[in-house]
Amino acid sequence: MSLVLLYLASWGIYCFIPRQTGRRLFAAVSLICVLLAILARKDLAALLRSFRVRRALSGQAFLLLWRW
Repeated sequence: MSLVLLYLASWGIYCFIPRQTGRRLFAAVSLICVLLAILARKDLAALLRSFRVRRALSGQAFLLLWRW
């Protein structure tokens, strides 16, 4: 899902929906993102096989561990 669409959905929920209903909608948006990631698992696996992606992820993991 595009980060712009995710941002717009979150902003719309935050601005226009009452607080109690908004919490449920935020959960629904998160669930939709998880379902879309599951549907795209083959593409994500192909992406993770790329050398550059693995190298970038290992660099990020190093920085995360360095911080702790």
